[in-house]
Amino acid sequence: MHLLITRPEPDAQSLAERLEKHGHQCTISPLLKLTFPEPPQLDAGKPQALIITSRNALRALKHHPQRHEIFKFPLFLVGANSAEIAEKAGFTNIAAIARNAASLAQIIASQCSPDQGPLLYLSGSQLAFDMEKALGDHGFAVKRTTLYEMKPADGFSNEAKEALRSGAIDAVIHLSPRTATIFSDLIKRHELKSITEKLIHFCLSENIAKNLEHTSIHNIHITANPDISSMIALIKDYKS
Repeated sequence: MHLLITRPEPDAQSLAERLEKHGHQCTISPLLKLTFPEPPQLDAGKPQALIITSRNALRALKHHPQRHEIFKFPLFLVGANSAEIAEKAGFTNIAAIARNAASLAQIIASQCSPDQGPLLYLSGSQLAFDMEKALGDHGFAVKRTTLYEMKPADGFSNEAKEALRSGAIDAVIHLSPRTATIFSDLIKRHELKSITEKLIHFCLSENIAKNLEHTSIHNIHITANPDISSMIALIKDYKS
């Protein structure tokens, strides 16, 4: 199967390599670009714990001048791969790992107490899940610091446009609601609607799929769990 990967780099290339090991061909066209603004001041005084829901936040911390100040605090994060990155970076107290942000909020609410101090949430500028509200509903004070930004792509890569127009692409992988929205906008701009309607669309969640449905795309398949391993399994097991 020839797959179009819309994931930002550097994760797009690693996903392509995993899929190619299963015999698939991949074309990469990141629809978001990772950027790091001037490192913000971290309010690392006395948080009872840290929250990280993205590997990009860990990447942003790699050269942050205050990174050593926060390694000692309990860390709640999303994804086993993120846990490995965090440990290599210097974090010594990983309190819990969840599959997604919503699950992580539930774990934090059950393991922490609002009267033990604020939670420091290190994130990107845009979020798919409102962690501050989810924990605020349980009485927690959440101090959020933005470490990185994801800027939308101006268009598909030339390679992707050519592959789409020629009919070479069989399926598209959608890993976030925002990239699904950008994809929908770009197919209109590049007049590719009739082509993309015929493609298979693999989505990491129902929320992502909803951002495609209004474009008359119907051949949508959703992973059993919101993680990359489930996405690879979904593609592997797909039968037309």
